[in-house]
Amino acid sequence: MFGTFGQLVNVTVMGVRQALTPDGMQGRAAATITFVGMGLTPLGSLLGGFLADEWGLRLSLVVTAAGMLLSPLLMALSPLARLGRTLPARRILVD
Repeated sequence: MFGTFGQLVNVTVMGVRQALTPDGMQGRAAATITFVGMGLTPLGSLLGGFLADEWGLRLSLVVTAAGMLLSPLLMALSPLARLGRTLPARRILVD
């Protein structure tokens, strides 16, 4: 489930980013999003290990699953949910 919906989120984020970012900044925006996303991965692993040590493995997995199930609700309530209705039209440059 996570792999499927994770790819859906990736495609959505990429579409919004490409629509809002000027052409000259596309590479920098993509690199920044990738750097931040991948850079936080070790911190999530450390937090997961800490929670498993403190609360036990079963409770840690339940809390993690609940957080992952709540993330679509948080996204739906965020300003990003309304952004899709107001995306600017893509400009086509003619030489």
